[in-house]
Amino acid sequence: LGVHEAICCALPAFVTTTAGVAERYPSALSDFLIRDPDDPAELCLRMRAWRLRMNAYAPALRAFSDRMREHTWNDMASQIIEAAGERA
Repeated sequence: LGVHEAICCALPAFVTTTAGVAERYPSALSDFLIRDPDDPAELCLRMRAWRLRMNAYAPALRAFSDRMREHTWNDMASQIIEAAGERA
């Protein structure tokens, strides 16, 4: 939820490729996906790259933010109910 909230505020969120939210990241923001969570150097390099190109990432972050804000609590509740019904 913290990642979702950050993105909704158009803030960059670096996550591992195995995080559930990673599948929602657009290709324009693939630099925010960490391949090796045990490699602090990778995170450092990605954060530095973002810092040097913040303005270049801004449009993609804003678009992603807009898309994520369209997903409401009611949408999420419906998805949970649907998933629970499929498993029952």
